[in-house]
Amino acid sequence: MVKKKKILVSLPLPPPHSGVETLTQFFLQSPLKEEFEFLHVDSSNKRSNEVRGRLDYANLTMTMRNALKIVHTMARNRPHLANIPIARNRFGFIRDGFYILVCSLMGAKVVSRMTGDHFDKFYSSAGPLMRGFIRVVLGRISRIIVRADRIRRQFDGLYPNSRIEKVYLPFDPHFFDDVGHIEKLAAKDGIVRALFMGHISKAKGAFDLLKSIPQVLEGFENVKFLFAGNIIEKEYNLTFVENKVEPREFFLGSIDSSNEHIKYLDVITGKRKKELLKSVDILVLPSYSEGFPFAVLEAMAAGLPVVATPVGALPEVFKDRENILFVPVGNVEGLADAILELVKNPNLRKQMGERNEQLVREQFNLSVFSQRMASIYNAVLHQ
Repeated sequence: MVKKKKILVSLPLPPPHSGVETLTQFFLQSPLKEEFEFLHVDSSNKRSNEVRGRLDYANLTMTMRNALKIVHTMARNRPHLANIPIARNRFGFIRDGFYILVCSLMGAKVVSRMTGDHFDKFYSSAGPLMRGFIRVVLGRISRIIVRADRIRRQFDGLYPNSRIEKVYLPFDPHFFDDVGHIEKLAAKDGIVRALFMGHISKAKGAFDLLKSIPQVLEGFENVKFLFAGNIIEKEYNLTFVENKVEPREFFLGSIDSSNEHIKYLDVITGKRKKELLKSVDILVLPSYSEGFPFAVLEAMAAGLPVVATPVGALPEVFKDRENILFVPVGNVEGLADAILELVKNPNLRKQMGERNEQLVREQFNLSVFSQRMASIYNAVLHQ
């Protein structure tokens, strides 16, 4: 019997619950485990998403603790390859770069996945010492995985294009099996529900959505906006997003109990999130920066049309007006117009939702993802 090649996987599991943690769950349970032996080191930062990118004592302690776990796993198991992501903020890259250097110096080849977008902006905003560190770390990586060709170009001059691979996100086709059929709430009360699902922050466009709501209500009264996610005061994970964001009071003041058109649901996870996705009518995600937002895949798999900005992989993978109504970043009036078009047109919602559900099932299934990743791993192992 051929022994499986060992791969150290340093990826986070929930909590907290976000796209990265959900992707880790799919990854570890994918068909890849039949071909490779995964040595998982849980790199979770159990603190709130608001402070995960902050350079402070708690995060430094967490980094050192995870580094010790990686060293122990490397020394005890001698994996052939390490799968470690790379971030695009100062603390995140220092942390990930440290892990990459440890694995490389201990004899493992490294495959890294770029999380998010705008690595070029991160690099250009870094000081000379940080730029030098970035180049040293990138020089230790055998392959970088990105989620779109446009993200590939962000490494021009920093990393060989021939060693950058594009791999779309996977989605579990059985994700919604435990909730079955759920009737749309709009079928019962005639109120169309638009869902925002993600960090409630400037980077995710939550405040732009809030500002668009009065214009939407002028054109269509029977609509309700649901916000699901934790409120972020300051963007530590995106160094190029201006930190002078609207305060928490701006958001909470817009959703007081007297406003029947806006409801804050806090963080929604598990079966409750699946039921929510099946019961609403539209997903709205007007982000300023994304890699490939997992919330969009979840919504599409639930049969929802989407209003979003053309950031990250989205405009490369999805078609405007077929899968997503694209709106320019920061365009509040355009955002309101796109939402109005969907809330007024149930047939358009139905057509887009059906196309999206089929697209996710056919192009983003775990089998396709696993075959692509296995090909990359084997190419690195045999080079």
